[in-house]
Amino acid sequence: MTKLYLGVALLGALALASTACSPATSVSASKAAASKAGTDGQAVTVTMTDLKFEPATVTVKAGTLVSVTAANKGVIEHNWVVKIGEETTQVDARPGQTATRTFAPTAPGTHRIVCTIPGHEQAGMVGALVVE
Repeated sequence: MTKLYLGVALLGALALASTACSPATSVSASKAAASKAGTDGQAVTVTMTDLKFEPATVTVKAGTLVSVTAANKGVIEHNWVVKIGEETTQVDARPGQTATRTFAPTAPGTHRIVCTIPGHEQAGMVGALVVE
């Protein structure tokens, strides 16, 4: 009986450790951001494959709440990073995962999107965020 309790405790500890080590993704926060963007802003989905974004160019309205969902369909980690002035927005996703971030770009213009994983930008994993 003691072995059974020990086994159950060990399984529980392993489950807790795997949850703690997985990337932070709040499903309810993502749904709330997407819902908010749907009524007050814009929702954008970007697919990341090995060394490219699809679509490479995303157009949004200045001052609008933008919810970016990045779906990593590649076999290595990727991210979607845009820097507008002093503000950087970054969405990280491991292979097979999806992540969402919400931001409100205010500076009109064309801003460079990159994957900051070493070597990815140099290999052509770049895009543009057009803020109108």
